Amino acid sequence: MATPASTKQNAHHNPGLVIRAFSSPVQAPDIRLNVLGINEFHTHSFLLKHHSAFFRTFLDSPDKQHGDKLRNPEEITDVERRAGKVTGFRYEWVTQIDTDGKGWHLVAASNVQSGPPSPYNLTQRLFQAELFHKLLCAIYNRPFDIFALTQLISLVEMADYYRMLPALSSTLDGVLHRSAKNIAREFDGEALQVLPAAAKVRNELLFRETLIFLLGPYDNPRYTKLDDPKLLKIAELAHTKLWAKIGRTQKDLWDRATVDHQQLDHKVQFLNTCAKIASFPEGGGMQFPAYYRRLVDTHPQHPFRDDVVGIMHSDLKLAQNMYAGDLQAGVGEYKRYFFCDLLDKKDLPWNPEETDW
Repeated sequence: MATPASTKQNAHHNPGLVIRAFSSPVQAPDIRLNVLGINEFHTHSFLLKHHSAFFRTFLDSPDKQHGDKLRNPEEITDVERRAGKVTGFRYEWVTQIDTDGKGWHLVAASNVQSGPPSPYNLTQRLFQAELFHKLLCAIYNRPFDIFALTQLISLVEMADYYRMLPALSSTLDGVLHRSAKNIAREFDGEALQVLPAAAKVRNELLFRETLIFLLGPYDNPRYTKLDDPKLLKIAELAHTKLWAKIGRTQKDLWDRATVDHQQLDHKVQFLNTCAKIASFPEGGGMQFPAYYRRLVDTHPQHPFRDDVVGIMHSDLKLAQNMYAGDLQAGVGEYKRYFFCDLLDKKDLPWNPEETDW
């Protein structure tokens, strides 16, 4: 397994350039990647080729001029180093600003061309360099954190460009759980933007967590604003299943209420009382999540509780733990939300058998 990267300043060439060197027990780094003049990454071509279709295609393409033939560090003399005759890297890649001046990409140093000025200020350059560092951490199986869902979306876009989505996807579950404290409270507000990214990176945990929020409010769901027809169809299916579950829950409640005619009036009165509490004060009708929450929060032995506890179960894995129990369906700002996951694995928008995409 490759070991974590070491970090040091490259003061001799560029005082602001930070070297981040990844090590491996089988080979010294043989490729140097300069990202926006912020970081110089020393990595291994065999790992980049294995995890990235981009580098697999372009590292050794005929138009490239390679640097030094790879040599063991002990074979390089101090005289050669001081004379600048040996870099120790077979590949030298640098940043090229896109022709439209709106982005950047890596190219072989021998192929770099003059282009527009960088569109990034220092903060943006640091952000982009850190994204690339996280992408490399994914292929080296090194832990990293996500500090915002917008950062995650940008990371998925970068992984898509460099054809590293499978490598990122395979490490993302651990990253999401480790980063939950940073991103848990963002899922509700960022769900529309995150769901397409979750589908692109094919991460089931992220996809399900995000879709649950988009199914709410249950009577006016936000998934209808999705642009992708495929994702819209999947969300509609999940929402249809939610309403079917509401229908079954209602039937179970009334079956239980009518099974004993001697207690019928008392049970119906109890259900009506809970329904009134769960209704909008301005006459907007009863809200099923709030109604069922009222029934769940009754005495643990109350017979109606068994009929609604299933639909009120929360299947959130990331957001739930960070709200310390405050995030409940049918309560507060989520009075019109259910948090149950009704999507079958076969309904996910990708083929789980595919290993490269």
